[in-house]
Amino acid sequence: MQMENGRLVYERGDCPLVNKRSDFAENSTCKRYIVKLWTGSGYTLSGFLAWASSPEWALIATVAWIVDHDEYKNCLATEEVGRLHQDLTDTDGKSEDEADDIIDEAYTFVSCLYDGADINEYIRTENLAIMEADPAHYDWYS
Repeated sequence: MQMENGRLVYERGDCPLVNKRSDFAENSTCKRYIVKLWTGSGYTLSGFLAWASSPEWALIATVAWIVDHDEYKNCLATEEVGRLHQDLTDTDGKSEDEADDIIDEAYTFVSCLYDGADINEYIRTENLAIMEADPAHYDWYS
């Protein structure tokens, strides 16, 4: 990783490719996206490269890929959310709605049927970033 013009830019070995351009029809309007996720510890953002038709679909493709790759599971927060929900309702006496509101402020729920997978996962909203992966920095990505 390197900083360029105040922006974190990933290098080839830093960013796994979660899908391929060839997975889409030739005339589809998909673009290259970089999805940055925080693991919940440290200052580093994990980066993932995805082909998708929108930023939302890039996030879904990334989460679906992470589910199948144990070494990146620390980017998912589903178990953490489960523990937090239980602590809020059991220990702190919050109602279900109050607990859900607190969780919704800090976490993003990703739910979708994607490529045969039933995705129902939470990720941390803090530091989540999805942007087009410009060819100048990611020309090695195809």
